[in-house]
Amino acid sequence: MKKRRTGKMPDGEIRIMKLGKEAIIELLYETVIGEQEHLFNVDPNSVMDHWSIDFENGQFIFCVTNENEYEKTQKLDFQKIMKELPETTDSVFNGKTAYRSFKLTDLMNK
Repeated sequence: MKKRRTGKMPDGEIRIMKLGKEAIIELLYETVIGEQEHLFNVDPNSVMDHWSIDFENGQFIFCVTNENEYEKTQKLDFQKIMKELPETTDSVFNGKTAYRSFKLTDLMNK
């Protein structure tokens, strides 16, 4: 993202950003990617990710795995996993762990 010079907002001014679906997806994905180290307790340079969104039900799933397991995770049905798993956190900013760890073999058997 391009760094812009910041300054004081003029009195009486309001700035609005309206995002469409693609921009929302981009913002969400890039935010999670940028915070992988904090959100997943991993070195972001050593993991691969998968993600999926269900706009109809208002759900988002983001998964990280080490590079050696990435090919295996390609066989997972993330839409099905998203429907079957409970939410892992009610907030990513509450200071608690936002993720749950699973054995890859357990998810492959779902």
